[in-house]
Amino acid sequence: MTTGKKLTIFGAMALVLCLTMAMPAFGASARVSIPFAFEASSVSLPAGDYLLETSDSGAVLFLTGKESGRNAIIVAPAGEAKSRFDGKLVFEHSGSTYRLAQAQILGATAVMRIPATHAQLLMAKESPSERVVLALNRK
Repeated sequence: MTTGKKLTIFGAMALVLCLTMAMPAFGASARVSIPFAFEASSVSLPAGDYLLETSDSGAVLFLTGKESGRNAIIVAPAGEAKSRFDGKLVFEHSGSTYRLAQAQILGATAVMRIPATHAQLLMAKESPSERVVLALNRK
């Protein structure tokens, strides 16, 4: 094995170790029953009951459902929460598609924005969208 391949493997192993060590300790969490199939970033998820958890840093939203398993979604801050006692999910409904656009989990200080994919942005341009808001329950 060449030195370059060894360094590449060593670097990849170091990255995995760092990510493993940095992974959850969880921040805020909540439960929600979502009555429709939806998209969160590039992941399609079925209707059902979900546990939502944030990483300590608030940069990752974990969605765990019975049928869909656990999914990690990278999020961006969308501002400070108006109330730490107001948990909700905001969906954009275009055509027959629901897209998770924002999440505010009880106890979190920030609202999380879930970035849209290019295809989702195109669909939103082509058809009018409406906002659907679901309230969250404490874990």
